[in-house]
Amino acid sequence: MDNRDINFVFQMNTHIDCIRVDRLRYNQIFFNLLSNAAKFTPRGGIVEFLFESIPPKDDKVGIRFRVRDNGIGMSPEFLPHLYDPFSQEPRWETRSREPVWDYPS
Repeated sequence: MDNRDINFVFQMNTHIDCIRVDRLRYNQIFFNLLSNAAKFTPRGGIVEFLFESIPPKDDKVGIRFRVRDNGIGMSPEFLPHLYDPFSQEPRWETRSREPVWDYPS
């Protein structure tokens, strides 16, 4: 991100000091998300990595992790394919769209 002048913001809004995770999977997931965010964010753009507490469920702690950027985004038509293995939206569909910061809560 430094090479492309992308501003990286890390924000932690939680009272939780420690969580138990599969370190390998955790690193893979967030490295992939952050890599894609950096790849599709324009020079001088912003990539945010956000941690926040959410209400607990079934006596389990709630944490939401978000990677947010102002890159080209995805079309609404592509969203049903978001978790298809090896899927990627064709570039011609994303080239002309403006970056957005809107995402569901």
